[in-house]
Amino acid sequence: NNTYTWINENILTYTNTWGVHSFTGMVGYTQQQSAYDGFNAGSYGFLNDNLQMNNLGSGTTYTAPGSEVKKWALNSYLARVNYTVNNKYLLTASIRADGSSRFGSDNRWGYFPSAALAWRASEESFIKDLNIFSNLKPRVSFGITGNQDGIGTYPAYALLGSNGYVAGGDKVTGYYPSQVANTNLKWEQTTTYNAGLDFGFLNGRITANLDGYYRETDDLLNSVKIPVGTNFNAQMLQNIGSLKNYGVEFAINAKPIVTNDFLWDVTYNFTWNHNEITKLTGGNDADYYVETGDKISRGNNTKIQVNKVGYPANSFYVYQQVYDENGKPIEN
Repeated sequence: NNTYTWINENILTYTNTWGVHSFTGMVGYTQQQSAYDGFNAGSYGFLNDNLQMNNLGSGTTYTAPGSEVKKWALNSYLARVNYTVNNKYLLTASIRADGSSRFGSDNRWGYFPSAALAWRASEESFIKDLNIFSNLKPRVSFGITGNQDGIGTYPAYALLGSNGYVAGGDKVTGYYPSQVANTNLKWEQTTTYNAGLDFGFLNGRITANLDGYYRETDDLLNSVKIPVGTNFNAQMLQNIGSLKNYGVEFAINAKPIVTNDFLWDVTYNFTWNHNEITKLTGGNDADYYVETGDKISRGNNTKIQVNKVGYPANSFYVYQQVYDENGKPIEN
């Protein structure tokens, strides 16, 4: 197997400062391409293993050889500005456009903006006069990111598969449609809103960060079952449904002892997150099951995990044990 990947990045940056103002601007263009080729052949039933893989023909039974070639590419345009006033008020804004060969011809490009505002309140005189904070910075941000990973190389294209069959007593190879084209396949997008607060005390001996976020993912890249009678593969990749996450993150760091010979550093963090499927495809948001690990079975039910609107992604689908008034399990 051989994989060849190259990336070309072209970045232009401009920086200027005048008075209390500071500005940095950046524009760029990047290209990336990855090509793969592979070949395999094998046999077994050797008299000995002295030659290892260097004489496959000396085996008594051969396995069918195989080979594969695939390639994907990504082009990106990007821009970002950083603007600061009096080292207190900070603005960052960026946008990037990404074109991927993995998606359909109608939707190869995705556009992903972001922006953030921050205020170094600890630099204000009325905060300094309090003699409490060594750092105090509230901030808010917004951004959209895209996802193209985990979907293979040609999920949007019509593909042909090959198979052998017997005609007139001879074995021949034929081709058949193995995947239907989806020219509408596009980037999965995640929109995130974040509000946070950075603060510190005792000249940085104690620092902490508090963040609250809301994140919604739309146009999820999921495999959907298609009718068996179409003679295509059992599943087709589509942009399906939405998912939301929201939560809180908190981290605090303290340095109780700092000397030339000894440093005591203590860190504590806490995270809480709620995950929920908000939409699935189909007329009535039909459920899509994901089978993983060992199955449970009862009647015709052999599913262990389930994706369903109103529940977290890949929720475990298990039995509920019922107890009587004495606390004894009731078989059901």
